[in-house]
Amino acid sequence: MEQRLGGLSVVGMLLLRVGVPVAITIGAVQLFRRLDIRWQTQDWGHWAARLETTGGAAGRDWLSRLANPCWDENGCEQSALVKCAAHTHQSVPCWMARRAAEGMMPTKCHHCERYTMGSLVAAG
Repeated sequence: MEQRLGGLSVVGMLLLRVGVPVAITIGAVQLFRRLDIRWQTQDWGHWAARLETTGGAAGRDWLSRLANPCWDENGCEQSALVKCAAHTHQSVPCWMARRAAEGMMPTKCHHCERYTMGSLVAAG
C-alpha cells in the first residue's frame, strides 16, 4: 500500500512538473494567435480605408477586385463553401480568414494576386 502511494505521488509530481508548463504554453500560444488575428484585421481595416481615400484609381481598382469573392474566381464547388473560412468570414481578405482558421496560409495563396497585392499595400 505504501509503495503504491509512493508511486502515485511520483507520477503525480511528474505530471504536475510537466503538465503545468505545457498547459501554460498552450494557453499562451492560443492567446497570441488570437491577438495576431485581431491585430491583422485591424491593420487591414486601416489599409483598406487608406487605399480608398488616398490610393488613387489603382487602389480603388484593387479594392473593387476584392469585392469579387475568391471562390467565384477559383470556381469552388458550393459544397466546399460551407467549410471555407474565406466564405464564412467575408469581412477580411480570404488569405487572412484561411490563416486564422487553419493556423497557416495555404501554399496556393502565396502566389495569388489578392495576397501579393495585399502584401504590397500593407508594406507601403
